[in-house]
Amino acid sequence: MGNNEIVLGKALGCKQEPLIVMPIDILFRHILIVGATGSGKTRTTAFIINSLQHAYPHKYRIIILDWHGEYRSLLKKHVCVDPYNAPINIVDIKTLSWIETLYDVLGLTDPQAYVLQKIIEKSNIASSIDIRKLYRLIEEMDTENAKWLREVKYALLRRLAPLVYGDNYRLFAGTKDFLKLFKNRTTYVVDLSMIRETRIKRIYATFIIRYVFDYALRSSMHDTILVIEEAHNLMKNSSSLEIITRMLSEIRKFGVGVIVVSQSPSGLSDDIMKNTASKIIHSIKSSVDLEIISRSLVLDREIIGVIPYLEPGEAVVTLPNYKKPLLVKIGDLPEKL
Repeated sequence: MGNNEIVLGKALGCKQEPLIVMPIDILFRHILIVGATGSGKTRTTAFIINSLQHAYPHKYRIIILDWHGEYRSLLKKHVCVDPYNAPINIVDIKTLSWIETLYDVLGLTDPQAYVLQKIIEKSNIASSIDIRKLYRLIEEMDTENAKWLREVKYALLRRLAPLVYGDNYRLFAGTKDFLKLFKNRTTYVVDLSMIRETRIKRIYATFIIRYVFDYALRSSMHDTILVIEEAHNLMKNSSSLEIITRMLSEIRKFGVGVIVVSQSPSGLSDDIMKNTASKIIHSIKSSVDLEIISRSLVLDREIIGVIPYLEPGEAVVTLPNYKKPLLVKIGDLPEKL
């Protein structure tokens, strides 16, 4: 293995089964890993991360949004992040970008964003406030003489209500810069499985994605890799889809790579297929998903015919450093590698 590359696995169907290498810079052009449940996509992701840690310890900051809580048993070194001990500060009054973030993540309308801004201006608040305090300010807003304002007010309250009650409040009541949790060059596993409600899990994960995106654009997050597990669960929300799509198209120039992991290509957008330079395709049975893969990667019928019958850990791989798609056994390497 040369410098600035890791070994992905062995090529199958060749007499000598040559090792397939992945240059590190490919990670920062984004990777899509797809496959049905049990096909090995999560283990493939973990193998890439373990290989990266082994070859380049303390060089990369890796943040994994772990939807099902699987990575703790698969990674050799990591810091586990309990979301309830890592609350997000979603109302940072020092900058109006918090309104834009809420606009994107919660799918606010223009009138709702406008009302939020006016509430803060009239309240003369100069620093961050609690999400519950913001909720109370909206409740106290006088809308008696304006029907449109009353409608906006109650729509805003409906949007924010799930974030302010019960255990959910603990997730969104942060008072510090959230991304300081990830200041060291190591692997962080954000265990989203600890959040029971799917909608809240999706909102929490989307806030993290948005904050990584924003921070990369205005500061330095070079050598950071963000892993979005079960990405199709986020794509069900149009706001999350838009944020991820925009991130993939803009963020690589700032030294941030994204690994998108999903069960179903049909649950992803065409832009995500286009903006991931490398694809690792594990076993897929759905004819709809196979059609999308065939169309996106321009694979011939022979390779498409193999995909449903791949064994766990086997994948069809397209990498920029190889001219043709490869059939690869991920991992399963000599111990010295």
